[in-house]
Amino acid sequence: MNTLTTNIHNKVIKSCFFLIIGFITNVSVIIAQETAFFAIGSGKSTEIKDQGEINADWVYATISFIESEAIRKGKSEFDLSEMFILYHNYMKKMKWLLNLNSKMCLNEYGQPQDVLKIMSEYGVVPEESFTGNNYGTVHNHTEMLKKINDLLNIYSTEQKQISDSILIKTTKILEEYLGQIPSKFKYKNKGYTPLGFMQKALDINPDDYIELTSYSHKRFYSLIDFEKSENGTHSEYLNFPIYGVIMAMNIALINGYTMVWTGDVNQPGYLSDDNFDALAVLTWNDKKALNIMSMQEYRQKNFHEKTAVQHHSLHIVGFGFNQSFDEVYYLAKDSYGKKGKSNGYILLSEDYIKLNTHSIMFHKDIIKLTHYLDVINGY
Repeated sequence: MNTLTTNIHNKVIKSCFFLIIGFITNVSVIIAQETAFFAIGSGKSTEIKDQGEINADWVYATISFIESEAIRKGKSEFDLSEMFILYHNYMKKMKWLLNLNSKMCLNEYGQPQDVLKIMSEYGVVPEESFTGNNYGTVHNHTEMLKKINDLLNIYSTEQKQISDSILIKTTKILEEYLGQIPSKFKYKNKGYTPLGFMQKALDINPDDYIELTSYSHKRFYSLIDFEKSENGTHSEYLNFPIYGVIMAMNIALINGYTMVWTGDVNQPGYLSDDNFDALAVLTWNDKKALNIMSMQEYRQKNFHEKTAVQHHSLHIVGFGFNQSFDEVYYLAKDSYGKKGKSNGYILLSEDYIKLNTHSIMFHKDIIKLTHYLDVINGY
């Protein structure tokens, strides 16, 4: 870390100690006093939702983030439809698999940038206009995906040419389980298309957002194609040193911005304690390894050895100190309903974030606030 960057980072961290005095946010109220979490910076957020039995945390975290962005911009509080995004994602992936003539199966997986790409093309709608649930109270797409994959298997086995027929059949299956996508709808007595709703009601431009990552086998301060299985669309990430990612996160939260975090939760340090149902900290083995290598080196080692595997996306809405004021934690919304003492929130330690982060998505304005404009063009 060079001297200039170190000074900036230390200035941000030191300022946090003063900001905490008398600083009460919606985050503090949500978690309740027994969590011993003292908020420094946060952005406003909407109610926690429940993704049920589908692997769509990447959709839920990103839609929650977009809802917060609308509030930050002075708009109303919205409840947006995650299933609208997932419906279009299924169709796009189905076309992609057919073009590959692949034996691969259609699944629910994706990444935050996929949500923005779908929004750019199709917009978004309120939950009331498309609930995406024609089959019960809990989201479960197992049966629906089996029908679609059986259809896909027939075409790939017989090596049929792609025709409108298979896409029409796929659409019918999706509509049977999720419902018919609205081309127009009314919201608060105003008529919208999905794209018009995104642009006018939400004031959201999907091009305003960027994802950061941090891996030293790629050039820092440049856009990279991150090698992970979920990145089938070859989305680009801005590659920062990990201390730069942390600094950007802190500056964002102090200024009322939130972000989507995607990272590894399949670690022994991801656990519960007496005060919080979901707490993510480094293990003793991690700390031991960090005595002989830097955090950046340890991240890279885990990446090459494939011990760091993406498992979950969360919406980070705040950060602050523990009760003894000696550790920084990040507060994240999960998407499995309001459960336990924490009402469905998760606390992740700063070191856990440093080691296990795959990517962070936030508004491009944050790049301007991190003083990296001298090395990054176009943001």
